[in-house]
Amino acid sequence: MKKFLILVCVMITCIGLSAAVNTDLDEAVVLKQAEKATLENYPDAHFVLLDDLIVAEYQEDGTAKTTDDYYVKMLDQDGVQSYNNLQLWYSTNYGKAEFLTIEIVDENGDKRKVDISKNFSDQVAPDSAAMNIYDESSRLVTVQVPGLKTGDILHIKSCDSSFKARMENQFSSFQSIQSTCPVLHYSIVIRGPESKPLKSMRVLDPVEGTYSLEKTSDNGIITYRFDAKDVPQIIPEPSMPPVSKVAMRWIVSTVGSWEEISRWYYDLTEPKMAVDDAIRDMTKKLTDGKTGEMEKIKAIFEYVSRSVRYMGVTNETNRPGYEPHDVTYTFSTMTGVCRDKAALIVAMLRESGINANMVLINVSRKLDPEVPIIYFNHAIAGVILEDGTHVLMDPTDETTKDLLPAYQMDKSYIMASGRGDTLKTTPVIPASRNLLRADTDVTYDGEKYDCVSTLRFLGINDNAYRGFFLRANEKVRKDFLNHVVKNLSQSARVTDYTIYPEDLLHSKEPLSLKISYVITDMVIGDGAYRMMRLPRMASTVGMFNFILGGATLSERKYPLNLDFTSGVEEKITWKSECAEKINIEFIPESLAIEDAGFEFHSEQRAAGNEIIYEWGAALNKLEYSPDEYVRLKEHLGEIEDYTKKYIIIRK
Repeated sequence: MKKFLILVCVMITCIGLSAAVNTDLDEAVVLKQAEKATLENYPDAHFVLLDDLIVAEYQEDGTAKTTDDYYVKMLDQDGVQSYNNLQLWYSTNYGKAEFLTIEIVDENGDKRKVDISKNFSDQVAPDSAAMNIYDESSRLVTVQVPGLKTGDILHIKSCDSSFKARMENQFSSFQSIQSTCPVLHYSIVIRGPESKPLKSMRVLDPVEGTYSLEKTSDNGIITYRFDAKDVPQIIPEPSMPPVSKVAMRWIVSTVGSWEEISRWYYDLTEPKMAVDDAIRDMTKKLTDGKTGEMEKIKAIFEYVSRSVRYMGVTNETNRPGYEPHDVTYTFSTMTGVCRDKAALIVAMLRESGINANMVLINVSRKLDPEVPIIYFNHAIAGVILEDGTHVLMDPTDETTKDLLPAYQMDKSYIMASGRGDTLKTTPVIPASRNLLRADTDVTYDGEKYDCVSTLRFLGINDNAYRGFFLRANEKVRKDFLNHVVKNLSQSARVTDYTIYPEDLLHSKEPLSLKISYVITDMVIGDGAYRMMRLPRMASTVGMFNFILGGATLSERKYPLNLDFTSGVEEKITWKSECAEKINIEFIPESLAIEDAGFEFHSEQRAAGNEIIYEWGAALNKLEYSPDEYVRLKEHLGEIEDYTKKYIIIRK
């Protein structure tokens, strides 16, 4: 697969290609250029894109044919492994993708063709089955490349052709020119009728001095050409934005505005919204006695999200993948995929007098607002309240308590509307709504430390841990909790636990966990002075503890991207039941940090036979610039040093 350049936007669809267009690269020129593609010249690269020619010709109805001819040189074994297995995805509802040529040119210049028919498979894409959807139209083409080795040049030519545009009479394309490998030369040619010109066209994050654009007209055909040369590679960083969001990219579209896409989706989904008496009766039952808009919204959302099983077995006929089934079908079968469940919610909300519509969202990345394209991968429901506020809800997850899961914050969406709506971004939820709250009581009886921690899960924490506990059997739960307390002390062992509410699937109550455990070595040493460390349960449980896993570099070129905001708050109360007063020799000072969306506070104090330790932390932003990241790393270093400090007590 051409893993480093995902070139086909969901809107690239196809028919025939004009014979006048050359779709083949000049192999002699490419092989000459390959001489400078060495590890000495590109020490950070595993392979080099020598040349790439993409030719797309679209028609009035939005159909098109796209060929991709490219040569890649393998610089090391990692590069070879990246190309041992080539893949293409397509949907039989819209067209077909296929490999036309695969050749290997070795270091001596000898050429060997890969027999595609002997190394080829075309199967149902496994990702749909993993989502409980059986869709024979979603296909994965795979070709094994035997005998590829370091120093070889791999020549691949493929074709993406189709008979139906995703959006009627519209064409658009998203091309990433820059990648995680060096690009020596790259050409993209797009041709279309003068009667259907590209209305939007932008080069974003340009690498100045590396590219040129040209537009020509001849015989009623407009030709747009993008050429790039010696484009530097992107060195990936942990938790960086998607490469496609920071790379130089060329986006084009015949769609004139986002409002056109909004109206198109409204027209596509509106015929599916007709309700019957059964839906009316259920809507009335759910909303009876509910007066406010949000009361009705939550009642209908909870019913659909938890009662309609997420499952897809039948294709739609008009625009598969975008249009829902009739809401009466979804209601009668109590099954459906994202767009089916969303449509049923919309229909029921409308029946209760609420202004609701379907919503397209991209849950993977934010879209570039400069060029309108259909690059959405999920459907949800949306409401416009009387005050104009948008309320979004995703009923896909049957265990969620929130209308919109926290991991869908800061994503691009567009609401279907007869008047047309523009591209918007889902709101960023403050860390206080994605909080893990822990209250821990420790009692010392002269021999051991009996601990009881009560954990309350909010937002993303509820979503993640509720799903885990719901799926886990008793043994898995116990193993998990023992692993948690072992992170506090190797001597720790769980004695009891309770999960609330008992009905994790249907209850509206936030998830909470009460866990009892024993620690025997909370105080270290047997001399006159001893070290005590209190059990910080909130440092071992909660999404906050995992979100900074990508903060490993000392500095960055690209922003640190987080999937969600999150926070922790904990209060630990230690109490001795022994008669004598505890003698504190040293207790760490307080620490407070508040900088660029990051917060941390810690305070430890002693009084009589008690020690109280309160601490908390929060990440309130999703993106930290390289400068902010350096400061964040400094603060994390301060906190690490602080947490190494023990309370010192005298015997």
